[in-house]
Amino acid sequence: MLPRPLALFLSYTQEHIQSTLHIPIVYEEHQLEPPRWEYRLISLDLRKEPLLSEASLARLGQEGWLLQAIVDERASGSGTQLHYYFVRRLLESRREAAGEE
Repeated sequence: MLPRPLALFLSYTQEHIQSTLHIPIVYEEHQLEPPRWEYRLISLDLRKEPLLSEASLARLGQEGWLLQAIVDERASGSGTQLHYYFVRRLLESRREAAGEE
C-alpha cells in the first residue's frame, strides 16, 4: 500500500493540471538579401618574414576578420610561403566605400 501523499499524487489526472497560456506564432515573409563577404589573403615568405604575431591576429579579429584557413606550402614541398585566408561580412558602409551597389 502506498503512503497517502504519494497515492494522491499518482491519482491526479489531466484535469488537475492547469493549462498554460497559448502564445500565437506569427510568420512574416521577408525578402532578405543574402550576406556578402569580403576576403583577405596574407601571404608570407617564411624565409624572409616571421609568422603573424598574436597581436597582429588580434588586431585583424578586432577589425572583424575571421581566420578561415592557413595553407603552408612547405607541407607539400611546393614552396616556402604561408597563406592566411580571412573573411568578414561586408557591411553596408564598407560596400559603399568599395563603390558597390
